[in-house]
Amino acid sequence: MAHSPMADRNPQSQDKYIVRMPDGMRERIRSEAEKSGRSMNAEIIQRLEFALTEDLWERERFVNLLNLKQHTIDKMMHMLYENIGKQRALDDQAKYERSLRQASQQSLLLLCAAITSNDGAPPELVELARTVLKIDTSPETLDTEEEDKAELRKRVGDRDYAAADWEEKLSAEEREILRESRQFSKPIE
Repeated sequence: MAHSPMADRNPQSQDKYIVRMPDGMRERIRSEAEKSGRSMNAEIIQRLEFALTEDLWERERFVNLLNLKQHTIDKMMHMLYENIGKQRALDDQAKYERSLRQASQQSLLLLCAAITSNDGAPPELVELARTVLKIDTSPETLDTEEEDKAELRKRVGDRDYAAADWEEKLSAEEREILRESRQFSKPIE
């Protein structure tokens, strides 16, 4: 009878050997087989073939390569989690800054509206308040109205236009408000 390749695939025609395993080894093999997606028999054969490889240098190189890949994956995962954390912090900071900007814009507009409706307000202050109310202070338009912004900075007191002693002219109460607002508006680090 001729030897066929199909005979090699038949489990009855393959060599069998009964092995006594120490306590717990069967469960360890089952667990490793599940992890690798193989049957227990295939896992045992794979590990025996690996253990019987005569080229120890090749096996050591393979293990080192696996260790290097695992280290690289671990490092990349750490970097990924770190970047996710940084992104969330930046998102939170952007939301915080947007809410501060919106709150300050609303406060400025309310203050200007109150000034323009006050009959006893100085005319220069009323004119400045009307200029502020005329300008749309939304973030989209602030970048497009450079002339209005320059005029507003000149009138309100941007560093380029303000007198050097403008803070000294403030009352004690106004200085305290300025100090508190500067403390509150410090960027998040």
